[in-house]
Amino acid sequence: NGSTFKFNKNGSSVADGDVIGNLEFVSEDDGSNDQTYAKVIGSIDVDAAGEESGKLQLQVASHDGGVEDGLILVGGSADAEVDATIGKGTSSVVATAGNLKVTGNIIQNSEGTTTITMDTSENITVAGGIVATAASTFNADVSLGENNITNVGDINCDSISVDGAATGLNLDFSGANTGTGKITLADNLASAVVVTESSNAYVTFVTSDGAEKVQFSQDILVDKTTGTTDAGTSGSGATQAAVTMNGTRRGTITVTFDQALANSGANAFLAIAVTADHVLETDSISVSTGMMRNSSGTNLTTSATKAYAINQLDNSFVILIDGIGNSGSVGDADSTIKVNWVAL
Repeated sequence: NGSTFKFNKNGSSVADGDVIGNLEFVSEDDGSNDQTYAKVIGSIDVDAAGEESGKLQLQVASHDGGVEDGLILVGGSADAEVDATIGKGTSSVVATAGNLKVTGNIIQNSEGTTTITMDTSENITVAGGIVATAASTFNADVSLGENNITNVGDINCDSISVDGAATGLNLDFSGANTGTGKITLADNLASAVVVTESSNAYVTFVTSDGAEKVQFSQDILVDKTTGTTDAGTSGSGATQAAVTMNGTRRGTITVTFDQALANSGANAFLAIAVTADHVLETDSISVSTGMMRNSSGTNLTTSATKAYAINQLDNSFVILIDGIGNSGSVGDADSTIKVNWVAL
């Protein structure tokens, strides 16, 4: 069984904290002074019968010659339990060359409060906040348990999607000051941003130099009964908005003006300009109330240009389209319009 080096302290009045034996390692410093460099102390932690526990201290000289605890082993408060204290002071460093294995499930702070809990599924629960002083890398999904991400400078990601259909997704700019809530597009791109449904484009933002536009690829409904637009004064000074419809789609454009006025007080108007092959094809033009006018604001009773004419025949806005100098005919008294003309 090998030899035994035994410290045996006999007595009838033992007590908690009694030192049973010491091992001291003594030498000298460079001034020829005696110096204790290390000690091993064995003592009684608890001497109560049936609850006996011991204490072992490994000490070393700490910088100024004072001998300090580097490792303390205590029998603990339960059977088959040993508590260990490593290091001295908050500046002490514990270095592990290999792996650190924790067989328990909790890690406590210096006050004995649980700060980190681990389960058998390799999940970690942190009681307080986590402060990272450098960039952190996650190689799997991160779940925040429906909590918020706050105080973020920039989020650089591939996509943002809806988590729960009942909750949906809200991009909230309401906390921004004037001019600070915005969406920034890249310059000089044929499709800087595209709003899509599956593979179908709905809205395309084009930032190509000299050809900037917002392109709508589906039907547009403008539904607003009243409003004020500061478009300048009137006439040619007013701001104009261009709507270009490409292709051969059929549909209805409905424009409703309800007390819409330009800044000068003149009535706002809708101007239709025919471009490209100079053909405007329509089933009907209907004015519910008011007067049809030309772009100068003059009431339109007759307007003729080259080979066509538009005549307001009565206050019911029956419109005659007639060829001038060409063969044109209008038939059917029930407002069906037929046009036959020969291009000049």
